[in-house]
Amino acid sequence: MRRPTIDSPEDLAKFWDTHIVARATDEQALAKLRQAGANVVFTPYSCAGHRLAQALLRPHVKMQFNPSAHTLVEPGDVLIAIGESSKLRDLEKQVAGERP
Repeated sequence: MRRPTIDSPEDLAKFWDTHIVARATDEQALAKLRQAGANVVFTPYSCAGHRLAQALLRPHVKMQFNPSAHTLVEPGDVLIAIGESSKLRDLEKQVAGERP
């Protein structure tokens, strides 16, 4: 009996009932793990951020995660940002009308 050649996770999935679950530390890692063949990729920081936002705002408002750069933030809106310290400082400056 000839054994199959396995060169990638996709090949593995063809021959065995394989489900690959991975954990990513950031968005770049998420894309790489999906490209490598992971069926499900968890990003703990993103998941925790979404849950924090839901816990703070539920059930009073509609939440929008990862809004586009064109999304208008209006007076009275609550903005919850999670990210690297330097990026959060840049966001604070933008919201204050300063240049980052």
